[in-house]
Amino acid sequence: MRFRNFAIAPAILVVLTIASAPPTVATQPVARPKTVTVARPQIAPPVGGVYLQAKSGIGSQSLSITGNPAGCYVQVDDPHIATSIPNAVKVNARIQCAYAVTTLSLDVTLWKTGFIFDYLQGEYNNSKAGSAYLSNQGAFVRCANSTQSSFYGEAYATALIGGTLYSATVNSLHSPTIACGT
Repeated sequence: MRFRNFAIAPAILVVLTIASAPPTVATQPVARPKTVTVARPQIAPPVGGVYLQAKSGIGSQSLSITGNPAGCYVQVDDPHIATSIPNAVKVNARIQCAYAVTTLSLDVTLWKTGFIFDYLQGEYNNSKAGSAYLSNQGAFVRCANSTQSSFYGEAYATALIGGTLYSATVNSLHSPTIACGT
Protein backbone atom coordinates (compact mmCIF):
# COMPACT_ATOMS: atom_id res chain seq x y z
CA MET A 1 0.00 0.00 0.00
CA ARG A 2 1.45 3.40 -0.96
CA PHE A 3 0.41 6.83 0.19
CA ARG A 4 1.29 9.99 -1.56
CA ASN A 5 0.85 13.38 0.02
CA PHE A 6 1.32 16.63 -1.81
CA ALA A 7 2.18 19.77 0.11
CA ILE A 8 2.02 22.99 -1.84
CA ALA A 9 3.86 26.08 -0.73
CA PRO A 10 4.21 29.25 -2.76
CA ALA A 11 6.32 28.30 -5.81
CA ILE A 12 7.50 25.01 -4.18
CA LEU A 13 6.00 21.57 -4.72
CA VAL A 14 7.03 18.96 -2.14
CA VAL A 15 6.17 15.29 -2.70
CA LEU A 16 6.27 12.95 0.30
CA THR A 17 6.07 9.24 -0.38
CA ILE A 18 5.46 6.74 2.41
CA ALA A 19 5.81 3.09 1.50
CA SER A 20 4.48 0.24 3.52
CA ALA A 21 5.92 -3.27 3.17
CA PRO A 22 4.34 -6.47 4.44
CA PRO A 23 5.71 -7.53 7.86
CA THR A 24 8.40 -10.23 7.87
CA VAL A 25 8.67 -13.02 10.42
CA ALA A 26 12.08 -14.42 11.35
CA THR A 27 12.15 -18.19 11.28
CA GLN A 28 15.70 -18.45 12.73
CA PRO A 29 16.85 -16.90 16.00
CA VAL A 30 18.88 -13.76 15.38
CA ALA A 31 22.40 -13.84 16.83
CA ARG A 32 23.36 -10.79 18.86
CA PRO A 33 26.71 -9.32 17.83
CA LYS A 34 29.48 -9.23 20.42
CA THR A 35 30.23 -5.68 21.43
CA VAL A 36 33.21 -3.95 22.93
CA THR A 37 32.39 -1.05 25.17
CA VAL A 38 35.05 1.49 26.06
CA ALA A 39 34.08 4.30 28.41
CA ARG A 40 35.53 7.77 27.87
CA PRO A 41 37.97 8.54 30.68
CA GLN A 42 38.01 12.02 32.12
CA ILE A 43 41.80 12.55 32.00
CA ALA A 44 44.32 11.73 29.31
CA PRO A 45 47.31 9.58 30.27
CA PRO A 46 50.78 10.96 29.63
CA VAL A 47 53.11 9.31 27.12
CA GLY A 48 53.64 5.72 28.22
CA GLY A 49 50.57 5.72 30.48
CA VAL A 50 47.98 2.96 30.06
CA TYR A 51 44.30 3.05 31.09
CA LEU A 52 43.10 0.39 33.52
CA GLN A 53 40.39 -1.87 32.05
CA ALA A 54 37.93 -4.46 33.29
CA LYS A 55 37.77 -7.72 31.35
CA SER A 56 34.85 -10.08 31.48
CA GLY A 57 34.47 -13.43 29.80
CA ILE A 58 35.93 -16.89 30.09
CA GLY A 59 39.58 -17.65 29.44
CA SER A 60 41.31 -15.89 26.59
CA GLN A 61 38.04 -15.16 24.75
CA SER A 62 37.10 -12.00 26.58
CA LEU A 63 33.62 -10.86 25.63
CA SER A 64 33.92 -7.33 26.88
CA ILE A 65 36.69 -4.87 27.65
CA THR A 66 35.48 -1.84 29.52
CA GLY A 67 37.35 1.36 30.27
CA ASN A 68 37.16 2.54 33.86
CA PRO A 69 34.77 5.36 34.77
CA ALA A 70 37.36 7.17 36.92
CA GLY A 71 39.83 7.46 34.02
CA CYS A 72 42.57 5.70 36.02
CA TYR A 73 45.88 5.10 34.29
CA VAL A 74 49.22 3.60 35.30
CA GLN A 75 52.63 4.90 34.27
CA VAL A 76 56.14 3.66 35.00
CA ASP A 77 59.28 5.78 34.62
CA ASP A 78 62.56 4.66 33.12
CA PRO A 79 65.09 3.16 35.59
CA HIS A 80 67.68 5.65 36.86
CA ILE A 81 70.45 6.10 39.39
CA ALA A 82 68.68 6.79 42.67
CA THR A 83 69.22 10.14 44.35
CA SER A 84 67.49 9.04 47.57
CA ILE A 85 69.36 5.71 47.96
CA PRO A 86 73.17 5.71 47.70
CA ASN A 87 74.71 3.47 45.01
CA ALA A 88 71.43 2.08 43.68
CA VAL A 89 69.21 1.91 40.59
CA LYS A 90 65.48 2.38 41.05
CA VAL A 91 62.23 2.71 39.12
CA ASN A 92 59.13 4.73 40.04
CA ALA A 93 55.51 4.23 39.02
CA ARG A 94 52.13 5.77 39.72
CA ILE A 95 48.36 5.37 39.30
CA GLN A 96 46.36 8.55 38.65
CA CYS A 97 42.54 8.77 38.61
CA ALA A 98 40.18 11.68 37.99
CA TYR A 99 38.55 11.10 41.40
CA ALA A 100 38.99 8.96 44.51
CA VAL A 101 38.17 5.26 44.09
CA THR A 102 37.58 2.43 46.55
CA THR A 103 41.08 0.90 46.42
CA LEU A 104 44.28 1.36 44.39
CA SER A 105 47.07 -1.22 44.27
CA LEU A 106 50.45 -0.98 42.55
CA ASP A 107 53.12 -3.67 42.09
CA VAL A 108 56.41 -2.42 40.63
CA THR A 109 59.35 -4.59 39.52
CA LEU A 110 62.84 -3.64 38.38
CA TRP A 111 64.37 -5.97 35.77
CA LYS A 112 67.93 -6.33 34.46
CA THR A 113 68.13 -7.51 30.85
CA GLY A 114 70.22 -10.61 30.31
CA PHE A 115 71.66 -12.44 27.33
CA ILE A 116 68.99 -15.18 27.46
CA PHE A 117 66.75 -14.28 30.40
CA ASP A 118 65.87 -11.10 32.23
CA TYR A 119 66.58 -11.04 35.97
CA LEU A 120 64.32 -9.69 38.69
CA GLN A 121 66.30 -7.11 40.67
CA GLY A 122 63.73 -5.60 43.01
CA GLU A 123 60.02 -5.32 43.58
CA TYR A 124 57.70 -3.37 45.80
CA ASN A 125 53.93 -3.58 46.37
CA ASN A 126 51.62 -1.04 47.97
CA SER A 127 47.93 -0.16 48.11
CA LYS A 128 45.72 2.67 49.31
CA ALA A 129 41.99 3.01 49.98
CA GLY A 130 39.84 6.01 49.10
CA SER A 131 42.38 7.86 46.96
CA ALA A 132 42.79 9.17 43.41
CA TYR A 133 46.60 8.83 43.37
CA LEU A 134 49.12 6.19 44.41
CA SER A 135 52.86 6.27 43.77
CA ASN A 136 55.43 3.56 44.28
CA GLN A 137 59.09 4.47 44.67
CA GLY A 138 60.32 1.38 46.49
CA ALA A 139 61.62 -0.88 43.70
CA PHE A 140 65.42 -0.64 43.65
CA VAL A 141 68.64 -2.64 43.66
CA ARG A 142 72.01 -1.67 45.13
CA CYS A 143 74.96 -1.67 42.75
CA ALA A 144 77.75 -4.19 43.45
CA ASN A 145 80.13 -2.65 40.91
CA SER A 146 80.15 -0.26 37.92
CA THR A 147 79.58 -2.83 35.16
CA GLN A 148 77.29 -1.50 32.42
CA SER A 149 73.82 -3.11 32.68
CA SER A 150 70.44 -2.45 31.01
CA PHE A 151 67.36 -2.14 33.21
CA TYR A 152 63.63 -1.69 32.70
CA GLY A 153 60.65 -1.28 34.99
CA GLU A 154 57.26 -2.98 34.99
CA ALA A 155 54.12 -1.93 36.86
CA TYR A 156 50.90 -3.86 37.46
CA ALA A 157 48.05 -1.69 38.72
CA THR A 158 44.54 -2.43 39.94
CA ALA A 159 41.69 -0.14 40.93
CA LEU A 160 38.46 -1.21 42.59
CA ILE A 161 35.72 1.11 41.33
CA GLY A 162 32.07 0.52 42.19
CA GLY A 163 32.64 -3.18 42.89
CA THR A 164 34.45 -3.81 39.58
CA LEU A 165 38.19 -4.53 39.40
CA TYR A 166 40.12 -2.72 36.67
CA SER A 167 43.77 -3.55 35.88
CA ALA A 168 46.68 -2.91 33.51
CA THR A 169 50.36 -3.77 33.09
CA VAL A 170 52.89 -1.38 31.58
CA ASN A 171 56.66 -1.41 30.99
CA SER A 172 59.00 1.57 31.00
CA LEU A 173 59.44 3.12 27.57
CA HIS A 174 63.24 2.71 27.58
CA SER A 175 65.82 0.25 28.92
CA PRO A 176 68.75 2.51 29.74
CA THR A 177 72.27 1.16 30.16
CA ILE A 178 73.53 2.23 33.57
CA ALA A 179 76.92 1.75 35.24
CA CYS A 180 75.53 -0.54 37.92
CA GLY A 181 76.46 -4.20 38.06
CA THR A 182 74.48 -6.40 40.38
